[in-house]
Amino acid sequence: MTGRLAGAFLFLWALTGGLAYGYSQGMLVGGDAAATAANILASETRFRLAIAGNLLSQACFIASTVVLYDVFTPVSRAAARTVVFFNLTACAIGVFNSLFQLGALEVLQRPPYLSAYSTPQLQALAALLLKLNIQALDMGQIFFGFQWIAVGYLILRSVFIPRILGALVAFSGAWYLTRLYPPLVEALMPYLISMPAVGLLAFTLWLLVRGVNAQRWQEQFAARFE
Repeated sequence: MTGRLAGAFLFLWALTGGLAYGYSQGMLVGGDAAATAANILASETRFRLAIAGNLLSQACFIASTVVLYDVFTPVSRAAARTVVFFNLTACAIGVFNSLFQLGALEVLQRPPYLSAYSTPQLQALAALLLKLNIQALDMGQIFFGFQWIAVGYLILRSVFIPRILGALVAFSGAWYLTRLYPPLVEALMPYLISMPAVGLLAFTLWLLVRGVNAQRWQEQFAARFE
């Protein structure tokens, strides 16, 4: 039951995060601040929903990690805590990241205290904030990658989840670390998004459908704590 709960939260994290990212990024027009501004202002509700979706996604991810901590405690409490640390760091960046989107929307709405700036200047400032939003996202995914490497290690050490999933999850985490070098990120697009999804989707679906082997979990728990 615990494994399936973790799978459910992971599924909700992927669903809400993917939709939020797709909605928000679909409004951006590379190299054209005016067109980007027009898209956002024409679909303000959609843009705000994308921000809300990102926050909901972060909440689901934190919940999944809390559950996974219980799942992997019999394997290694220290490694399970490391997963929680990297998760909270990545999610904190993800939540803070939404402020750049809110800032861009605020600028484009031309509040009175920004009346001294021209429309092109405000559009350029909004474009800068949205670019910082993407850069902050990349920073968060570095910690995200470290977390999945740690989860992969825990799966490999466990006896209640197939070890092949551990290898796939660790591989997915390693792919996220390519964001440490921005030129490599550009070269690997769109593989940088699709390749890690294979391992994470396989792990999520396994938890949703099969969960963990309860008998083997109990055996590993007993061997470690009794």
